[in-house]
Amino acid sequence: VFMQQVALPASVYFTGFIITLTLYWSVHNTRVPFYPSFPATWRALQRILEQHAGDQSLKVLDIGSGIGDIAMFLAKQRIHDEVSGIEIAPLPWAVSAVRALFSGTSVKFTLGDYRAIDFAGLDVIFAYLSPAVMQDVWQKVQQEMRPGSLFVSSEFPVTAVDASRIIYPAVNAPALYVYRIGATPSPSHA
Repeated sequence: VFMQQVALPASVYFTGFIITLTLYWSVHNTRVPFYPSFPATWRALQRILEQHAGDQSLKVLDIGSGIGDIAMFLAKQRIHDEVSGIEIAPLPWAVSAVRALFSGTSVKFTLGDYRAIDFAGLDVIFAYLSPAVMQDVWQKVQQEMRPGSLFVSSEFPVTAVDASRIIYPAVNAPALYVYRIGATPSPSHA
C-alpha cells in the first residue's frame, strides 16, 4: 500500500529486479545462496594457511567467492601466495573484480563455475557454500587435489566424513572444517 502511494516509476522496480537477479540468478541451479563470510573466519583461515605452508607459498582458491572479502584479505596478509576466487553470480563477481583492481594485491577473480576448474594444482581450497552441494564438492576435491593439500569448508561439513580438524573462529562465527587430502581423518577441536 505504501509503495502504491509513493508512486515510484517502474524503472525503480525493474532496477531492483535486475540487481536481485544478478545476485541470486544461479541459486536455482547451484542451490547455493549468497553467504558472506565473517572477519573471524578470515583470520582463522589465515592461521590455517600459515600452519600449512611454513615458509612456502601456496595456491589458494575460494570457491563461491562472493564479493571477494576473504580472498582479498588473504592476498593482503600472505603476499607470496597465489590467491584467487571463482564466483558464478555476475553481480558479486563484478564487485569483487572491481575491488581487486584497487586492492593493491595480485588476487584474481573468475566468473564461472568451480566445476570447470582443475583442482590438481591447488594447495588449499576454501568453500562457504551450502549443505546441498558439499558431497559434489567433496567428490571433486578427492578426485583432483594432491595428497597433503587442504579443503576448508565454513559452516557446512562434508556428510559422513570426519574433518581432520574443526576450528571455531569466534563465538558467533561458523565452524571451519579442515580436511587434509589423503590423510586418515581424526577430528580434533581447536
